[in-house]
Formats: sequence, structure tokens, C-alpha cells
Amino acid sequence: MSPSLFLFWPLVALVLVSAATAALARNLVYAALSLGVSLAGVAGLYLFLQAEYVAVIQMIVYVGGILVLILFGVMFSRDLLGKKVRPNWGARILGGIVGLVTAIACGRVAWIAAERGTMPTTSAPLTLVRSAPESWAGSIATDAPIHLGTLLMNAWLAPFLVIAMLLTVVLVAALGLVRKESA
Repeated sequence: MSPSLFLFWPLVALVLVSAATAALARNLVYAALSLGVSLAGVAGLYLFLQAEYVAVIQMIVYVGGILVLILFGVMFSRDLLGKKVRPNWGARILGGIVGLVTAIACGRVAWIAAERGTMPTTSAPLTLVRSAPESWAGSIATDAPIHLGTLLMNAWLAPFLVIAMLLTVVLVAALGLVRKESA
């Protein structure tokens, strides 16, 4: 058994436990901090995939940027101390429908990927080079950032813009909640 397995499985457990804690925590600050631990653990998993560039970007963008924005939004929230507020039935039904549609869509994508044997490719796919972890020297191909940049600025530009707009709306809504309460 490889020594890297003794690091891999505890890291997977840490990511899963912290993600579940982030989803189920009553205190918003604890939920945001658990999300940060989960995102940092995912960066560690990228290191096991020999994707150092993606791991560094994960730490800079998500842990360093997005998590700070989320914590900023949490600090402006009314429910900072974790008061028990039950959502109304309309929100529960809408959440259930959205969750069901998301689960069906994920299952369909997994089914299609399993039938094809590979994940769907884009116009500029990355090349996969497999090597044993023991023989890996830690070097990155010189043209890897070019392929990643092409993917991010062509095929994935619209999702990144949607996420940026969504985060802006969340922050403005949190400010609106604080302003409404103080008025």
C-alpha cells in the first residue's frame, strides 16, 4: 500500500465532513469557516491529481477571495448568532424542487459520461499524462496554462460571469437586510 493513501483518505474524509458541516451548521460563521476548510481540502486533492496550478488557483480564488466575500456577507447578515428560523412551506417546496432537478441533472451527466467512457470534451481539451506518484518530479508542462486560460476564457467565461453577478447580488441583499433592520 502506498504511503500517499494514508494522506489521501483522511483528506477525503476532512473534505466530506467539513462540507457536511458547512451545509448543516446553524451558525453562519461556523458554516462559512467549514466551507473554507472544505475548499482548502479540495485544493489538497488537486495536489494528488498532480494539478499544482489548479490547487494554487483554488487557494487564491476560492479560499482567499470567494470565502472572504462570503464571510463579509455573513457579517452583514441578521442571523449571525444562529437563531432558529424555520423557512416557510413555499421556500421548502422550492428548495426541494431545485434539489431534485439538480440531482436528476447530475445523474444524467454521470450516466452519459459512463456510457461514453469519458467526460464531454470542449474545443481545446487538456492532454492527460499519467505517471506514478513515486516517479513524479513535480514539473508542469510549459503550455499547460495556455490550455487552461483558453478553457476559462472561452467555454467557461459565461459561468464565471454568472457566479460573479450572483455573489454581487448576495452582498447587496445582505446590505439591504441590515439596512432594513436598522431603519
